[in-house]
Amino acid sequence: VCWDVESGQPFWRWQGASAVVNAVVVDSGQQIVAACEQGQLAMLAVQDGSEQRVWQQDYGIRQMVVCDNEQLVATVDKDNTIVVWSLEQQRVLETFAGQDSVDALSFSRDGTLLAVSSGWRSLKVYQLSDGGLFYVPAVHSTVSSLCFTPDSHSLVSGARDNSVAVWALFRGDLEVAAQQALPLYRQHLTTPERQHYYLPQQAAD
Repeated sequence: VCWDVESGQPFWRWQGASAVVNAVVVDSGQQIVAACEQGQLAMLAVQDGSEQRVWQQDYGIRQMVVCDNEQLVATVDKDNTIVVWSLEQQRVLETFAGQDSVDALSFSRDGTLLAVSSGWRSLKVYQLSDGGLFYVPAVHSTVSSLCFTPDSHSLVSGARDNSVAVWALFRGDLEVAAQQALPLYRQHLTTPERQHYYLPQQAAD
């Protein structure tokens, strides 16, 4: 449903094939990408909700994220397989199977990297050009949220042990991925601080 925030009334309503998992505005506010539980992906016009493109996958979808460059979308199915799609070409670019349980995922703004938190103390950064493992941060708890910095050079993670960590991404340095890289910073937050992320000022332990 697209709502008028001033009147509180809906502009239009779109009915998918099943429950909508997520919907993200793209194309400078002109279109919406919607993902449905039973595998339907749709591009909708913001103005009237008309279907611009609709395509059906062979698997159910339980999560979806869109890259800031608005060219890529990643979906997570019920078997925790991650599929990266080209929105323009409507085709699969990469598939990442064998995840324990996907808790969070995020694209770098330039669309070259995908960070994935899956299960207990598992955080990996994949390189989308070839699907290879790029970087393995040495996390101490399950990561529940992820965000790249605007320059795509660092990754910020929020974990269930109340900590926020900042990771420097050394592009092309495969040894970093092999040796369980340590963060630039790690800060444990008190209960009131958990509502706000910030870059800590002290070095990691």
